[in-house]
Amino acid sequence: SVYGIGFANTARLACRMLDNVGGFTLSPSVRFISQNQVQCALPVLELPGSVDVRLQVSNDGARWSSEVFNVYLVPAMELRRGGVRPREGGV
Repeated sequence: SVYGIGFANTARLACRMLDNVGGFTLSPSVRFISQNQVQCALPVLELPGSVDVRLQVSNDGARWSSEVFNVYLVPAMELRRGGVRPREGGV
């Protein structure tokens, strides 16, 4: 979810992820929750590891938010590296 002010429930509501070299990827879907919240689906990305991306929101698909939200993406394998084990019993 992205929280802010002034989101509009329009057919052109969009989110995009910006990379460090000026490229961007549009979110595959955006869900309007309220004027203060939208949900942006993250696109499938091939990641060499954890990366930072920036996210922008647009009500009309042309003018993008000046506020840029940082998103920290963690591949599923990285989530498992912590070695989570049960408190009791075997694995």
